[in-house]
Amino acid sequence: HSTFVKYFDLVITVALVFTGVVTPYEVIFVKTVAATDWLFFVNRIVDLIFVVDIASQFFLKVPVRQPGKRGTVLLKDRQRIRRMYMTSWFPIDIIGILPFDIVFLVWDGADHYSGVKILRCVRLLRLVKLVRILRSSRLILRWQSYLGASFRSQKLAKFSVVLLMSSHWMACVWGFTGLTLGANLCDANGFQIKGLEIPPEDVSWVTALYADSGSPDSPCNPWHIYSASLHWSVMTITSIGYGDISPSRNAEYLVCVLCMLAGGILWAYTIGCLCSFMSNGDPVEAEFESNSDLLNNMMQESNVDESKRQSYREFLRESRVFDSMTHFRDIASKFSPKLKGELLLCTCRSWSRAVFYLSTAPDRILMALAETMAVHFYSKDEEIHEQSLCLVEQGTVASAGRILTPGDAFNIDCIVSEKIWRRFPRTVSLTYSMVMALDPEQLIEVCGRDPAVETALRRAAARIAVMRAMANCAQRAKSMADDSAERPSLSEVFDIIVQEAEDKEMQEAPGARAVMRATIRAMNSTSSLDDVNSLLPLHPSP
Repeated sequence: HSTFVKYFDLVITVALVFTGVVTPYEVIFVKTVAATDWLFFVNRIVDLIFVVDIASQFFLKVPVRQPGKRGTVLLKDRQRIRRMYMTSWFPIDIIGILPFDIVFLVWDGADHYSGVKILRCVRLLRLVKLVRILRSSRLILRWQSYLGASFRSQKLAKFSVVLLMSSHWMACVWGFTGLTLGANLCDANGFQIKGLEIPPEDVSWVTALYADSGSPDSPCNPWHIYSASLHWSVMTITSIGYGDISPSRNAEYLVCVLCMLAGGILWAYTIGCLCSFMSNGDPVEAEFESNSDLLNNMMQESNVDESKRQSYREFLRESRVFDSMTHFRDIASKFSPKLKGELLLCTCRSWSRAVFYLSTAPDRILMALAETMAVHFYSKDEEIHEQSLCLVEQGTVASAGRILTPGDAFNIDCIVSEKIWRRFPRTVSLTYSMVMALDPEQLIEVCGRDPAVETALRRAAARIAVMRAMANCAQRAKSMADDSAERPSLSEVFDIIVQEAEDKEMQEAPGARAVMRATIRAMNSTSSLDDVNSLLPLHPSP
């Protein structure tokens, strides 16, 4: 998992792509590669990259499965790592770096290897480098978790790579067959020989296509031969079959039959996977389509009013974001407690800034709160009857004369234990809205795990209650003063409000009421809110 390994894997990936694409083309279509050619130097660089990779495999930790146990463990013992590598991938890696290029570079200049057909057959040994492609499985496993790409994208990329590489390799096989079985149509200078009489034993699809055909393309140009071979391979795999390139002898017919069988299987596999890929895409979208069909059928059978059907369909369409959040929380529940809390916290981080008494709470408290939050979805113009701490996750909500958007909170006074000092104004969802709710009892229980957070919560509850009591008492005192000539004090009004609450058999906290009464009485002789805050005890009752 080190940074070096991640970047070196990119280098290995480029080297593997070069090996899978360039090496077959070079072996089949390019006659000779001199020691001064750029392709020769690139091949040596690629060989050096694989040598470094082989050396690094003796030191990399590898996951292994223990017999009789589930899961994997990370093997760190270097001796066991080297022993395991020597008995698994090491022989394949060594074969992949054998210097066939250098050996055949010497043999290409020898007189007894001047025969083009013989030389081309012997050079096939260089294709043993393709065993390096097997290393891609290890790279894919290492990068699958690091990239985080969706499996739809991974499958689409895999199908594309398999189809392109299969077409390329089949073109190389078909080109090798025609060049090996057919006569040499080029002279020593690389120009096409015109008017060459070709005996029957030297006929191939290459000679049939290029000999005296009048085509501007030349069989002496490797790219022209490869283009014709690729044209044939794509026609064969996709089962189009124009018939402009066809076998000319028995050996070519046999190769053609084998290629058609392989291409048919590959194309059927690709079509089947693409159909599965298209039908099993987004699970939320698939669930939405299934629910929509079921809803339409039930509304038709139940004779639901046509004017209401559209609103039901619209709600189901807009609730896909709610379904995504529900699926995400279900997946997060399968993680370990620490990872689950971190995942949920990433989606709920904004409410810690919207609620002032939770702004300084540590992450472990926020993660515990995120696990207890419930998710609700509301339609347009629907009233929200929640007496919990609520956060707007999506949509627009109107509450107490304010317009709330994603990231805003309401009902923050739910932590006040005295119901007479709470305020739950009429709250309406103006659009399709997703709201996350936190039960007050769970909020107090979780915050009680940290003394500092508990103290902040209690002081916030006391301040909110004092502010509500001051406002309610002042308003009640004003109305009483209008009815009589004598203005009552705030403490007297407070006693009246509390007595009325007791008459209604409300559950109260005597300790909180005593603190509130003392604070209200103190307001008769204080003139600022700071003076009131100084009168609050350190740990008042909520």
